[in-house]
Amino acid sequence: MIAQDGGKTSESNIVEYAPTALEQTLDTGDREEGSGDGDYARGVWGRKLEFLLSVIGYSVGVGNLWRFPYLVMQNGGGAFLIPFFFFLVLCGVPLFYLELCLGQFSGISCLYVWKFCPLFKGIGYMMLVLSFIWCWYYIMVLVWVLVYLVNSFLPQLPWSACGQAWNTDQCIEGLRSLGNCSEVNTVCNASKAVYTADDMARTASKEFWQALKVWVTAAVQVFYSLGPAWGGLITMASYNKFNNNCLNFFGGFVIFSAIGFIAKEANMDVKDVATSGPGLALVIYPEALTKLPLPQLWAVLFFVMLLSLCIDSQFGVFETLSSGLMDTFPRLRKHKVLVTACLSVVIMFLDLPYTTGAGIYLYQLVDWYFSAFCVLIISFLECFLIAWVYGADRFSNDVKLMIGRTPPRFIRFCWCFITPVILLTIFLIMCYQYEPPAYDNYEYPMFAKVCGNILAMVPVIPLPVVMIYQIWRTPGSLYENLILTFHKHLKSFYIFEND
Repeated sequence: MIAQDGGKTSESNIVEYAPTALEQTLDTGDREEGSGDGDYARGVWGRKLEFLLSVIGYSVGVGNLWRFPYLVMQNGGGAFLIPFFFFLVLCGVPLFYLELCLGQFSGISCLYVWKFCPLFKGIGYMMLVLSFIWCWYYIMVLVWVLVYLVNSFLPQLPWSACGQAWNTDQCIEGLRSLGNCSEVNTVCNASKAVYTADDMARTASKEFWQALKVWVTAAVQVFYSLGPAWGGLITMASYNKFNNNCLNFFGGFVIFSAIGFIAKEANMDVKDVATSGPGLALVIYPEALTKLPLPQLWAVLFFVMLLSLCIDSQFGVFETLSSGLMDTFPRLRKHKVLVTACLSVVIMFLDLPYTTGAGIYLYQLVDWYFSAFCVLIISFLECFLIAWVYGADRFSNDVKLMIGRTPPRFIRFCWCFITPVILLTIFLIMCYQYEPPAYDNYEYPMFAKVCGNILAMVPVIPLPVVMIYQIWRTPGSLYENLILTFHKHLKSFYIFEND
């Protein structure tokens, strides 16, 4: 039991009561018959350092390496950091804080932590679906990195020169030729014509809208940088000892020197070189490495770094998926290795379409659609349920029980007002400014766009389905069912009860 791992003597009765109350939020029907406390007991981190490194590895993924630099270059350079840090402070940090505390206090995975409000139990399933889709397509990044890593040991880096089996007649060696319009005259002229036309088409209203999009982009990037709303933070914090100080934050720094070097070599603007997605990590950076002394050495070091980033992030999300499954069926804990192997095999077969020639386009389509809307919905509901249903003050008392102090007033104010208002506003703006996906000037057909929209709705489906199910299974009128499913188990979830 998590509460049995620590606690002050004077508070021993309260601490021992905490997990019992939380376990009461689990319906007996959700456990397998005959599974006792021994089966249901979850492990804890051996050391605080294990938890800290796992959270850092989960939050700092390859997305920080290939998405953030692109956004900075395309949205005003250093000026982009202003809206980014604005949303980081008002949305990212409060949500990060909330999920770590919630996971450690409850000691259960993201699938069951929301059972204090049965009407919104679907949030846990939303997180689980998000994690499954993420594991499904993100693992291909690791595969691509492995391919590059193996080829980095060859006497000549395959991407440093043309003449390979996969090269076409349009292959151009060297970066300087990219910036020379005489060698690719048609493309350069067309690009310049489009650029000039776009400039002439700019109006005051269009530029205002472009400025607004920069703020929306910065807000979404916060979720990729810290990782709230995916379930991973709650899952990893749930393995903490009850009195562990889980509130250790970190800062990440992204180096833009490689992009600047490429722009200088190609005689191009930085904003024209910067690209998002695999193109930055698997095209721009490797090209820069070929210009360094001992390129094979630097290539090996670079792709080993990418490999470690991929594995850490994959571990965090995969653990969310497997923990949810084993919390649902506690007896599976005895066969954790087998469960992990079975999930891995299933995902491997589902990943086969990514190995085709169209794999990169499928990857970009999935990455474009599946997460942005859903993480905003989950984050808004998290703030609403903790701040207004469970109670911000009551949750602050729970945090004080664990670490000896309550969250700062500013954090609580963000939970109640600032963060949910910002999240709702960003969600509405994103719905209004919807843009179709694009990759390397390829326009996706209508069928692909329809499939993408369906994929974007899949993680949201569990929320209304669980709501309807909870209302249907509860006896009484519709109004009574709504009230009961909204507050059922809420009192048993409280640690500090008002007499």
